[in-house]
Amino acid sequence: MRNITPLTTLARYRRLAALGPLLDSTDASLSGLAGINLLRDYVLAEDDRAHAYARAMARFMASQFPDTYNDELAKPGSDGTERYLSRQAAFLLGISLVQNAGDVIVAVDSAVQGSYANLDVDLIDLPEVAVELSDPLLLTSQRVYAQPGRSDTLPANRSDLLISAELMFDYSEDGRVQSISSEGCLAPSMQELARLFGVNGYMAKLSTQWLPSASLSPQSRIAYSNPGIDERLVFDWAAGTATFETGTTCHLLEGIQPGSTELGGNPEITYSWSFSNGKLSEVVARIPRQSGTIVRTLVPELSNAPAGFFGYRMMEEGVEQESLIYSGGLQNCTVEDDVDAQITAQVVTAYQSYAFSGYEPQPAGFNGLVLEFDTRGELNRPLRYGFLSPEMAGLDTVDAEPGFEWALYYPAGNSSMPAGEALNLIQAAYLKSYGGSRNCGREFEGVPSGVYARVDYIYENLSEYLVGLLE
Repeated sequence: MRNITPLTTLARYRRLAALGPLLDSTDASLSGLAGINLLRDYVLAEDDRAHAYARAMARFMASQFPDTYNDELAKPGSDGTERYLSRQAAFLLGISLVQNAGDVIVAVDSAVQGSYANLDVDLIDLPEVAVELSDPLLLTSQRVYAQPGRSDTLPANRSDLLISAELMFDYSEDGRVQSISSEGCLAPSMQELARLFGVNGYMAKLSTQWLPSASLSPQSRIAYSNPGIDERLVFDWAAGTATFETGTTCHLLEGIQPGSTELGGNPEITYSWSFSNGKLSEVVARIPRQSGTIVRTLVPELSNAPAGFFGYRMMEEGVEQESLIYSGGLQNCTVEDDVDAQITAQVVTAYQSYAFSGYEPQPAGFNGLVLEFDTRGELNRPLRYGFLSPEMAGLDTVDAEPGFEWALYYPAGNSSMPAGEALNLIQAAYLKSYGGSRNCGREFEGVPSGVYARVDYIYENLSEYLVGLLE
């Protein structure tokens, strides 16, 4: 390179993201820059417009550099060559420049009054975009299989399940969830939303990202078969609200009636939440109906709760509907003699007991409730937990007398997922009939055969996800 400028930096990262020509190409223009050659010396060429764009982009890039890096460069003896950012962090900053270059250009063009040469770029309102430079691994998609292919009822053989929904998780450049969209029906869980609200939307702060949920309604498969987004959760973190929209009839048993078959109107649910002493204290769901708005409230119960998995009380119009309350603390146990803890994929090494109230009378076999964990070494993996769901059990196509449980499975040691980051990230989850209490210290059961649903998880590093948005 003969010249290194903000515009050549833009050209470089467009190339690395496979969006532009090679740097030695004679066609290094960007349509958003009205044909300006990104590689030439705009000072020598007296191109005032390109020079204004470059100064604005330099200011934008500087705003994203960590304060700690600036502190390093400000130390006595600094010569400006200190290395602070990782290679991946530098790549993320470059991709952010590519993503936001168009907005920077618009800001410059809007501020021009006469000549680009006289423009003071320090007075322009440029985008303020935070970037998570650690490049976290994030859940970007879930595929839900909950439609029997050769029968009319669930549970069914796991090999007989058809895909009935696909969820897409959308993030900002700082790794914060912006929306969750679904082809087919998603099953918005106030408990899981509360976990996300508790970390202000930063999914990577949850060691186990987004515990599974699934709609068992046959309408989900029908909606999935038609093109387009059928349901959507949208988060407004500044306002402390989230909205759920649906164009399906998957949630009628929960009292959620779609306003129309199209998204974009008034939301079917509006969520809000609040904090007390830095901890989530309440989540409120408002569900409009013709007879008036129904208010559901979830209050977290942190006493005895394992980290990241709090209990709760759920109220509707002030009347408690259900609760999950932990008792005692996390109980560790000795691995059984016939289990080789060094090579066994999943072992139950700890459990946390809890009581579930609501929906009386409960099924006779719904007892001995525990959240099982694999805590070997650096692991902190939830493996199994039981619950009741009258809405799912009430479907004509579902047989669920003893209740439900989720069984969770994780990547093996030779997985292609990045080492360390994937320790506690679920690879697949199976919804099955509740199986009652079992011995701690055992090898965790293999993948079940008869299930209501399977949920597959897909993860990407933030940098991969952002590049995918550009393509």
